[in-house]
Amino acid sequence: MTYYQPQAPRTYWGGTVDAKAAGKIMQAHRKRKGLTQDQVVEQSTVPTPQYLSALENGRYDVRNSEHFRSLISVYGLTADQVAEISPDAVITVASPEITRPTRHVSLPQGLQEAVELHGKRYSDLRDPTWQNYLAGFRWREGEPEEPEAWLDLYRDLIRAGVVPGSN
Repeated sequence: MTYYQPQAPRTYWGGTVDAKAAGKIMQAHRKRKGLTQDQVVEQSTVPTPQYLSALENGRYDVRNSEHFRSLISVYGLTADQVAEISPDAVITVASPEITRPTRHVSLPQGLQEAVELHGKRYSDLRDPTWQNYLAGFRWREGEPEEPEAWLDLYRDLIRAGVVPGSN
């Protein structure tokens, strides 16, 4: 039984990308963002640093991975950058010219503390779009006061591939 079926290299703009080259490109994007493998695992759907290493080293083809979309989001890749890795990938990238008006809501105290405590490590927490999305989240048993509960919600949403304002 074969668990991994290597695919033929894909051609893009005069060059070819195989699984190993695609992994190295993704690794370069991770390093460009200044992220460790552990941080990527926390912010994405990738289950372990070892699995991320296997993707980056081409043992598993990142383009065929269920985690490819999540990594694109964490690294903030543009459509052109994705096409470099996987020319036949179909993705939706928000156009910078299109801006949706954001309704600013007052942030709950616990969320404000989470932004202050964890905003440096999780830069999206400082984004007003994310803050509004989190502040508007409906909790089953009332809004938490602890910043860690807000951070857990944010990380769960990131792992699920949620992108506020994309609907």
